Amino acid sequence: MAEEEVLRYCAFKKTEAAPILYWMAYRRGKQGGYAGTAVVTSAFPVFTAATEERLIALARELGYGLRHEAV
Repeated sequence: MAEEEVLRYCAFKKTEAAPILYWMAYRRGKQGGYAGTAVVTSAFPVFTAATEERLIALARELGYGLRHEAV
């Protein structure tokens, strides 16, 4: 049996002024630049949910593990 992929997750707002808080599960990745520019760490969203409980349930349904990460 293959190990499940563990995604990081955190709370976020679409803008600083937004009243609604969302939860996002994401993968860390590398994004390259051009002509010798630096490689930067970036996040790739996988799925979002309106509540932390729903995000955890979605991950379970889709076969992912989750690890909370403060940002």
